[in-house]
This record gives sequence, C-alpha cells and structure tokens, in this order.
Amino acid sequence: MGSDQVQIDVQSFRKRLGFLYSVWLGENSTYDNEAIFKSLREVDLLYVLCGKGSSRDDGVIYKSMTVHYWLFGFEFSDTLILITRGRRVFIITSPKKVAILRQIYDEQFKSSDNLEIILIERKGVLEDSLECHKDTLMEIMKTTHKIGRIESPGIQGGPFAILSLIH
Repeated sequence: MGSDQVQIDVQSFRKRLGFLYSVWLGENSTYDNEAIFKSLREVDLLYVLCGKGSSRDDGVIYKSMTVHYWLFGFEFSDTLILITRGRRVFIITSPKKVAILRQIYDEQFKSSDNLEIILIERKGVLEDSLECHKDTLMEIMKTTHKIGRIESPGIQGGPFAILSLIH
C-alpha cells in the first residue's frame, strides 16, 4: 500500500489527540473524575510502541495497537510515538510511514491546536535517526519523571522495537 493509497482522517486525528490532551492535562471538566484519570495525569510522557508483528494471528489486540487505530485508523508497525505534556508529539518510524503520516503534519494544525508534531524517519541505527533531535529529546528527558508505557507484552521481535525499549 503506497502513501497515496492510505488516507488518514486528519480531522478525527486532531479531535482525538486534542481530547487526549484535555483529559490528560485536566482541561476537560466533563471528564474530571480524578479516580479514573489519576494514573494518566501522573505521567509526564506517554510512550506508545507498536513493534514488528503487533498484529498477531491469535486475534489479540494490544493496547498500543488500539491507540494507533484510535488516532490514525491504522496500525503502523515498528513505530514509536512519544507524547509529551508540553504538547509535542514525536513519531519515529520508517520513511514510507513518514510519507503517509505527513497528512497530519501541516502548519494550520500546529497553530490551531497548539501542538507540535515531529515526524522522524528511522534509518538504520536508532541513535542516528534521533541525532538531529538530540537537544529536544534531552530537554524532554530532563523534565520527564514518570513515563506511561503503552506497548505489547513480551518481545515483539523487531530490531527497532527492541532497541527503543533500551533507550
């Protein structure tokens, strides 16, 4: 499936990401149940990883896959999403998937929702892919005390998935 064949519902993506932030940051009085959202509101960073082979033959749908389906309408295997409290979203994935995800990346979106989407092409070694964003990522690491991890249980087998867990 080429990037011209995959269409992301950008409006739904914007609405859902905005909803996630409103609940996470306590800005949504409709969903102000402290008991339900306590764990979410305690984290500084959401780490969502879909590794290679998240779609399994046994019919299990992992939480990380559900987040992908909810945001994008698709699962993007071997993709890491970092969602920060500072309204920055890093999506680290292959060049082909970045081409597809460019649909969600436009100036109007960044300015209208006060969010910054940063698409990072994964090339070979993970450290090389992140090099141009090293300063920003270091800043985030310094201010991150608690990470909420949404990932499939067990080893997923993809080298990117395994490597990103180490970092």
